[in-house]
Amino acid sequence: MFRPFFPLLLLVHGCVHFIGFHQLPVWRHSEGLFGALSWPWASALLLFGTSALFRLRRSPLWWAPAAAGVLLSQVLVARQWEQAKWGTIPNLAIALAVLYSFGQWRFRRSYDRARVALLRRTGALPAETIGERDLAPLPPPVQRYLRYVGVPGSAKLRSARIVLDGELRARGRDWFPFRSEQHNAFDSYERHFFMKARILGVDVPGYHAYKGSAASMQVRPGGLLPLVHETGAELFRAETVTLLNDICLLAPAALIDPRIRWEPIDEQSARAHFTNEGVTVSALLLFNDWGELINFISHDRIDVADGKSYRFSTPVSEYRYFGNFRLPGFGEAIWSYPGGDFTYGRLHVKEVRYNGQ
Repeated sequence: MFRPFFPLLLLVHGCVHFIGFHQLPVWRHSEGLFGALSWPWASALLLFGTSALFRLRRSPLWWAPAAAGVLLSQVLVARQWEQAKWGTIPNLAIALAVLYSFGQWRFRRSYDRARVALLRRTGALPAETIGERDLAPLPPPVQRYLRYVGVPGSAKLRSARIVLDGELRARGRDWFPFRSEQHNAFDSYERHFFMKARILGVDVPGYHAYKGSAASMQVRPGGLLPLVHETGAELFRAETVTLLNDICLLAPAALIDPRIRWEPIDEQSARAHFTNEGVTVSALLLFNDWGELINFISHDRIDVADGKSYRFSTPVSEYRYFGNFRLPGFGEAIWSYPGGDFTYGRLHVKEVRYNGQ
């Protein structure tokens, strides 16, 4: 509730420094409004005003002028403690908000660096076009799916940008909203997924990184406290399943990759065996009569909550166009525990772009 009023706090607090210039006796004999002694107060006003403007424009760097403003303001308060000591209260409130936002900015910066490097590398790759002959080795339902999506005649995938929002939950917990952005590379597989959740009024960012033969998952409330930091072979295997899920549902043009071995089953299902960095995972793909992929089922993904593998599925629906491709607009993420199915994610696809577009 406080967020909409925070730019107002910054602006009002900045204006108080201008008022204080006139009210505090020590300044009454200065060289005028812009005399030597007035500049610190005018500078504080400028810093807080700039920060308020950045905040209104949703700039992630609003905290930088605010931090400088708090430091300068508190020095001025200390010099005129008896008259200005109450200024410490808003300075403290702003300082806490600065620390909170700085933590999130610093945490996201690692994702942004990986994203920029991925786009620079994949952008230098040669452009190629997918033809019907690229679909020939695939099982019939997979071929129909790729034609339904609109893959023939499109460019081979080098990278993808995917934006999601929705709700997540853990067992025994309430749903919480999230929004995510991710970038995938398909030559040498990479997946960088940055999510911001809102839990009990606190922003909780998380970053999943998958590159080479390593994977990591970090969750840091406020971008500062390391609540979760997972790595290791089991996580790499689980994230390989997640990568295959991304490809099947949201980057289907990459299904022609020879690193995916196909096992035909019938006219409405096929099994994909995906190998990356010596790790092989598999998933059963189910299709409907129209050619839409309607479910992805794998037994190779661990639940990080207890480190055990369960049946993992992502039924999808609401196909619509994202650019030139028909892709699912909604999906669920489901664990099948011994006691029954548990839906832990409801996901809405907001944006899908390919090859640096």
